[in-house]
Amino acid sequence: MQNDFETIIRLVEQKFNRGNARNWQNREFSDLSLAIRNKTKVYISVSTLKRIFGKVSTTNKYYPQEATLKALMDYSGFEFQHTQSKSILEPYKSKKRLIYFAILLLVLFFGIVFFTTQFKNTDKKQANATIELVAIDGKSPATVFLRYDAPPNGDSLFIDFGDGFNPEYITAGKREISRYYRFPGIFNITIKNKDMVISDTLKVSLETNGWEALAYYFNQDYEKRYYPIVAQDSLIKNDFFFSTKELNSFGIDTSQIVVMRLDNCFSTRYNADNFTFKTRIKRAPYWPVLRCYGIEIIIVGENGIVSFKFVKPGCSKWAGYQLSEKIIDGDSKQVTSLGIDFSEFKTIQIKNIDQSVSLIVDEQEIITDTYKNSIGNICGISYVFHGNGSVEYTFLQVGDSVIVNKDF
Repeated sequence: MQNDFETIIRLVEQKFNRGNARNWQNREFSDLSLAIRNKTKVYISVSTLKRIFGKVSTTNKYYPQEATLKALMDYSGFEFQHTQSKSILEPYKSKKRLIYFAILLLVLFFGIVFFTTQFKNTDKKQANATIELVAIDGKSPATVFLRYDAPPNGDSLFIDFGDGFNPEYITAGKREISRYYRFPGIFNITIKNKDMVISDTLKVSLETNGWEALAYYFNQDYEKRYYPIVAQDSLIKNDFFFSTKELNSFGIDTSQIVVMRLDNCFSTRYNADNFTFKTRIKRAPYWPVLRCYGIEIIIVGENGIVSFKFVKPGCSKWAGYQLSEKIIDGDSKQVTSLGIDFSEFKTIQIKNIDQSVSLIVDEQEIITDTYKNSIGNICGISYVFHGNGSVEYTFLQVGDSVIVNKDF
């Protein structure tokens, strides 16, 4: 068993391909945790991984829980490479059989009522974490201060901050924690144990002072910086656009895939299930190292979004749209109509009438679809460009009320 366990550790180390585990720092263990979660859907905390790889001393030889061990085996490919892989699980399976036999005896002695009650109590224990907002420092960027109370639920307790970055593992008990948000929007914060949400959702809204422009690198880590590419008051060009030379002057390495976003986040009492949006956009004809560019337009509601992602013709695998709970992407459905050449300005209209949405490009309707769950009040507009793009104007109206009317 010990030999098998050591083999699994070495296979994980080899697959992760970050050199000898003796030299790993906290960053490597955090990345390994994410890699295992992406492949196996099982969360293993950084502290547990450090114990497994001997970075944290223990009084006895450390062996993980069965679910953790199985995730390591699945990630490393151990079961496919070693015919004797079952042997390492035998102690766990024997233990399981004893537990099942004990449960059977309890059922025989105390009856099915007691057995059912125990399971109900267990469910309640799994869903009693709480999280609350303490304070918000700033607008965008902003630091959000939170207070949580989480039960002891094993190795996979973490907070999902709703910003698209890796979750942060936490310890049980009452604690306070802060999160630095690099860009504005509506963020849904929850506490999870593995794939189970065990707290109510805390909704945090971070607004801007008018329009805000940022740049960052594609798929970068949370620790990496965002670049403020222009002051809000200087968005007075004929259209919002920055050349690679200008971006270089902001300190941005344009030999990498750069993402630029333009946001205007605010609060209103206007329902986003009925609106008319109009804009004119284009994209620079060339960006180094980027072949399949993307342009995404997002109408932000307090409970959801309406968004469309356009791509270069031939790249529709990466295209898609989201209407509240409905998510359509090029992996599961043909969305070739969103493959559009934006080397010249095109007019985009999005019309939402009672949760029925139409996308119109240069007066041609290319998509119409519906959704069920209200996205609530309008809270903002965002543009996201892979590479650099250009926005000529933005118009947003609800009924007779004009919410946004901006010429860049």
